[in-house]
Amino acid sequence: MPLGPSYGFDITLIDETTVAITDGKSGQNFGIDIIDIKNQRKIKFIKLPGRTWGITRDHNSLFVCVEGEFKKDRNSNMIYIAEVKTRLGKEIRQKRAEINKRLDNLEKQLIKDLEEKECQSKDVFKMSYHLSQKMKPW
Repeated sequence: MPLGPSYGFDITLIDETTVAITDGKSGQNFGIDIIDIKNQRKIKFIKLPGRTWGITRDHNSLFVCVEGEFKKDRNSNMIYIAEVKTRLGKEIRQKRAEINKRLDNLEKQLIKDLEEKECQSKDVFKMSYHLSQKMKPW
């Protein structure tokens, strides 16, 4: 099936009759060919800023590796790191507060349970003592 000037590098299935092909080392036109394999025709060409290499599809999205200059902005990275640090710090403080609240409630419940058991034990002891006093043969 002729595709015109195309040096297909990678391919992914879009649906039963359509594929997307990356250009790899083609000349001037960088992008993705969308091909109707049933009718053997190019549906469209998606122009991109650099050579396209690997491609895959996830649901209704195409993901493609595009060759080009990667610009790294240190200030943006520092701001992002500070934002993540702030967000994570806030999440940790919230979780710590939740845990402390649960621990306080557990402590209160334990103290209450122990006090009830102590009262029950005293009542049983008093009853035993009274019974033992009544049974003494004087």
